[in-house]
Amino acid sequence: MGPQRPETGFALVGLGAYLLEGDGPAADLAADPAELLAEQMRLNGHFVLARGSNLEGYFVFDFKAWATHVVISEVDFVVSAKKPSARRPQETATISPPTTMVRIMGRVLAAEDAERDGSLAIDGDRDAMLELLKLLSFADPEG
Repeated sequence: MGPQRPETGFALVGLGAYLLEGDGPAADLAADPAELLAEQMRLNGHFVLARGSNLEGYFVFDFKAWATHVVISEVDFVVSAKKPSARRPQETATISPPTTMVRIMGRVLAAEDAERDGSLAIDGDRDAMLELLKLLSFADPEG
């Protein structure tokens, strides 16, 4: 993977600030929040494939204001802010507020705790979605 474009890095900082400040307008962002999150998920996807999981399928992260679509196969990790044509998701995680995703990925919040507090709802194969959330985390899954 080549170096990250500087404008993308700055856009991701803007997205982080937007997410931390709440659900207000994103007009000051250089790009669409859904596209920015999709870009971060693409970067994390390299780690998912490297971890050698057998996880496959079509997953949706629904943040109410936008959604991120992830299609995983044994050798591919495709992320998009747009729904893949002619596919139906196998698992959907509804996450609100979007900072919940950041907290889960940073291992500050356990997905099960997010389910209990209502900030995460999983529809479909719960175990598969929990595995994906674990694989997408920034921390060592064994640690």
